[in-house]
Amino acid sequence: MVGRWAQSMDAKVLLIGIFLLSVAHLASSSDCWESCFIDEERSLDHAEYEQIMGLVQSFKKAMITDANTGTGTSNGTALLFDTTLPTGTDRMDAEIIPSIQKRIGQILTLSLPMLSNFNPGFLVKYDRDSAWTCDDWKCLGRCEMFDVLENEGSSSLVSTESNEAFATASDNLDGSCEMASQAALSSTCAGSTHNIFAVAIVNSNFKKAESDYTQLDDTLLSSGLDILNEMDFGSHLFDDESDNPFLTEEFNFYCDKHFPKKAVIGTYSAAERDLAEFPSASTLNWPGYTQITYSSGMKRATDRIASCMSTKCCSNRQTTYQPNASGSCSRFTKGQSHSYFR
Repeated sequence: MVGRWAQSMDAKVLLIGIFLLSVAHLASSSDCWESCFIDEERSLDHAEYEQIMGLVQSFKKAMITDANTGTGTSNGTALLFDTTLPTGTDRMDAEIIPSIQKRIGQILTLSLPMLSNFNPGFLVKYDRDSAWTCDDWKCLGRCEMFDVLENEGSSSLVSTESNEAFATASDNLDGSCEMASQAALSSTCAGSTHNIFAVAIVNSNFKKAESDYTQLDDTLLSSGLDILNEMDFGSHLFDDESDNPFLTEEFNFYCDKHFPKKAVIGTYSAAERDLAEFPSASTLNWPGYTQITYSSGMKRATDRIASCMSTKCCSNRQTTYQPNASGSCSRFTKGQSHSYFR
C-alpha cells in the first residue's frame, strides 16, 4: 500500500516537473517567431520593432514568474479586448486603432507559451455596457487564438453620441474580468482563475473604482443634485430606463477579485496615469503596463510582425476555429449574465 502511494506521488512529481520544464523551455529557448525581429525584417520601422520586442520580453518574463504577485507561473491567459473607440474618432483613426489592437493581441498570443494543454487562452470582448465571450473563444492554443483575433479583433465600434454624459463614459473593463472568470470556470481546461494572467488591450479610458461618480457632465453637477443619493436623475431623457448610463452597477472590483496577476497594454488615447492603476503584475524594469505608440508606422510594423509570426509558427498547423460558426455565447451586463446563440 505504501509502495503504491509512493509510486503515485512519484508520478505526480514527474508530471509537475514536465510542466515546469515545458514552460521554461518555451519561454527561454529559441522560438519559431524570433527571426521576425531581425534587422532584415524591419524595413524603416526600427523603433516600432524595438518597442514591440520590449513588450514581448516583458510579458514573457511576467508569464513564467510570479511578477511580484506571489501566484507563480501562469497557467492560462485571458485577453480582455476593448471594442469601443473614443467619441469623435475620425474615419482614418477608426481603421488604424482596431488594427493595432488586434495585431498586438496576435503578437502577444504567439510569443507567449500559450498552449491549450497547460496555458490555454481565453478571449473576452467588452464595450461601455457589457462584456461577452463564446465557447470557441475558450481553451485556445496560440494559433487558434491568432485565428480568433483575426476574425473577431477588428469589430470595434465608434461612439457617435453627442451627449456629453456619454462622451465621458468609461469602458467596462472590470465587467470583462467577471466574464473571463465565468468563462474559465465553465471551461474544460481551467478549474480556477488564480494563476490565469489577465491582459487588457485598451485604446481609451476605462471605468475605475474612483470614477463611479466622476464621469458626469458639469451641467448635471451644477443642477445641485445629490449624486450619491439621487442616481435616478436624467431618467426622463431616455425612452428605455435600461439605456440610462447612470443606472449601472457600482464598481465591484471584479479584476482584483478574480485575477491576482494582471497587466494592460494601451494605445491611442489610453493615458499612462490610467494604465498604471490596473496592473498587479510587474518586474524590475516593467511596471505592469505598456503604452504602444499610435501611428501609421506602428500599424505597418505590427502588420508585418504578426504576418511573419503566423507564417513561421502556424502555417503547418491546423486550427479548430471556424469563422462565423454558430455556437453558444455569454454576455455580462449590469451585474447579470445570460447565454445566447449567434
